Amino acid sequence: MNISLGKNSSNIFGNGCINVGSKQPKNEPDKNQVVASKFQQRSKNKTKIERIDKLRYFGLSDEQIAEVLDLSLEVVKQVESE
Repeated sequence: MNISLGKNSSNIFGNGCINVGSKQPKNEPDKNQVVASKFQQRSKNKTKIERIDKLRYFGLSDEQIAEVLDLSLEVVKQVESE
């Protein structure tokens, strides 16, 4: 249970202890969520990179591909055509 007392707040825990302070406890991000987020981002980027050759096949320039896939032009240029 949280009790607000203006600038101060109180947290009452199940063991009967009361913690009074002016700051709320910080919620640290779950390490598993951080790892999962990084994995998802890499997976998205890999999928985008795999599409570069296909878009080149259809005649798009590297600049157009970068725009469509929301990648930097440098990343697109680093991917060699097969």
